[in-house]
Amino acid sequence: MNVSDNDIMEAALNLFAEKGYTSVSTREIATAAGITEMTLFRKFESKKKLFLRSVFHACTDEVYAQSLDLVPCEDSEEAFRQFARLMSRSFEAHRRITRIIAHCPEVKDPEFERMAHEQMISAKQDIERFLSRIVAANPGCAANENPNGVDVSRLSLEILSQALGVFFLMEMMQIEEKSTWDSVLETSMMRISEAFRKRL
Repeated sequence: MNVSDNDIMEAALNLFAEKGYTSVSTREIATAAGITEMTLFRKFESKKKLFLRSVFHACTDEVYAQSLDLVPCEDSEEAFRQFARLMSRSFEAHRRITRIIAHCPEVKDPEFERMAHEQMISAKQDIERFLSRIVAANPGCAANENPNGVDVSRLSLEILSQALGVFFLMEMMQIEEKSTWDSVLETSMMRISEAFRKRL
């Protein structure tokens, strides 16, 4: 049986989410993945390296970034609604990761913090591209110009912090209904959208 690194990371994530990092042994992970413990160590060297690679592999969301780049931006209000829906779907896909992160002291590891920083920078850049496209699509703005002083970089940080706040709050409060997530996130994004549109 050919077991890929992705299969092993998926098995590890399921166990980390269920039991927490400390309570899961490498033997359990190997058994769940259908390999020997020796093969596990040959591929990942240590449980910590497997943990780090697994979490960040699962957090890499190229589909979200590509989909955001395809959102039409001529109607800024509708663009923000679609953005909120995409973000909600991305969050839903990462709930398992959130549970792991929320309960693992290993997230304080310097390597994890560096990788998390890179992920946040990437997410911010995705949002900046989205906002810049809205500015460029606005009739009063020439392409690649921002005559009314909208600070796209600062606004992308505000959006990211609001969205992450909603995500972690709902997760920590164990609110499972996706409709509640969608509603709270969309309301938050539409408030930002309204203030943004007034400045265009």
